[in-house]
Amino acid sequence: GMFYVTRTSLLKTLDVFPKVRQVLCDDYAVMRCFADAGKKVHQGISSQLLETSVSTRSQYFQIMHRWTLFAILLAKDQSLVVQFVLVFALG
Repeated sequence: GMFYVTRTSLLKTLDVFPKVRQVLCDDYAVMRCFADAGKKVHQGISSQLLETSVSTRSQYFQIMHRWTLFAILLAKDQSLVVQFVLVFALG
């Protein structure tokens, strides 16, 4: 997942929490709120020790569904040229 370092006052000004409360990909939705308001989001690279484990096949498919949905939403926000490249590069 993503994390943010920002002022609470900015989150309130942009009305972020009510906008993302019911959104499945809330981290991406927060980024979109910032972008729609003309605010820059600087995403860094850092290692995170993270382990996801599931007990059932159903839980596994729920996680895969969420990750696939995130990728679809991200791709839909790209230009047609980028979408075209993604289709041919990834199959």
